[in-house]
Amino acid sequence: MIMTTPESTAFQHTHEMMSLLAVAWEYLEADPEIKVITDGTHMMVWEHIGFKDRVIASTNGLSVGELHIPCAGPDHPWKWQKVQQILRIPVNTPLRERRYIVYFTRNNMSGRRHLYNQEELLGMMREWIAEWNQANAPDGVVLELDVFDRLTAPSYGPKESIERITKRARALIGPHGGSLYDGLYACPGTLSIELHPYLPRRAVQPGWDEPLVPIWSGFNTNIFYDIHMSVGLRYYHLPCLTDSDGGRHMTVDVANVRKIFDKELK
Repeated sequence: MIMTTPESTAFQHTHEMMSLLAVAWEYLEADPEIKVITDGTHMMVWEHIGFKDRVIASTNGLSVGELHIPCAGPDHPWKWQKVQQILRIPVNTPLRERRYIVYFTRNNMSGRRHLYNQEELLGMMREWIAEWNQANAPDGVVLELDVFDRLTAPSYGPKESIERITKRARALIGPHGGSLYDGLYACPGTLSIELHPYLPRRAVQPGWDEPLVPIWSGFNTNIFYDIHMSVGLRYYHLPCLTDSDGGRHMTVDVANVRKIFDKELK
C-alpha cells in the first residue's frame, strides 16, 4: 500500500500522509502481511504506531502481487479523530494541568512567514499571563509561555508532541505552517489561533481598498480550520497584513490577540 503524498518528505506534510492511513487503517489492521511503501521519512511516526517493520522505504527491484493506493477523501471530523486514535493521543488531560500557552515561531527559519512584530506579541502574552496568574494565584494555577522553535528542538515526533501539547497546552498560537499540525495532539477545548498572511485587495485588484484577501485560497487557507475544528479546538483564523514580495512575512494586530485571550482564557 502506497503511503506518500506529493510533498511528504517535508515534516509538515506528515499528517497529510496520516489522513491516508486513517482511510486505510481497517485493511492494514486486519492483515499484518500488508506492507507500507513510503519515501523513507518520518520513521518516528511509523515506529510510534508499531509499523516500523512493515515499512518499505525503497521500491528498487520491488515486485508485488497487489498495489493499493488509498484516497485521502474529503475532510471530515471522523478522519482526523481516527488519526488521533491511531497515534494513541490521550486527549483527556484535565484543563487545570494544561498550563502552557504554546507559541510556534518561524522567525529563525530561512523561508517564509516571519512575524515582523513577534517581540511585541511575545511581550503582550507575557504581560497577559502575569496578570492572569496574579488574578488566579489563590487557585494555585499558574500559566506559562512556551516559545517553540522546531529548528532548535532536539527531536520532533509524536512522543514529543504528546508531552508538549497533549499534556501541557491550554492554547496554541503561531503563523500558518507545519507546526500547527500539532493541533491534532491538543485536547478538546484548547484555544488555537492561526496567524494567516493577507494582502490588501488593492494589491490584487487596483482601486479596491478592502477587505483583505488571503495569500492562498482553498486547501492552504482552510486546512487548519478543518483539522482543529474536527478535534474540538476553539479555532481562530486571524488575518495578518503581509508584504507582496513573496516572503509573506507579516504583522499581527496584537490587540486582537489580546481580545481573543480575554474572551477565551479568562
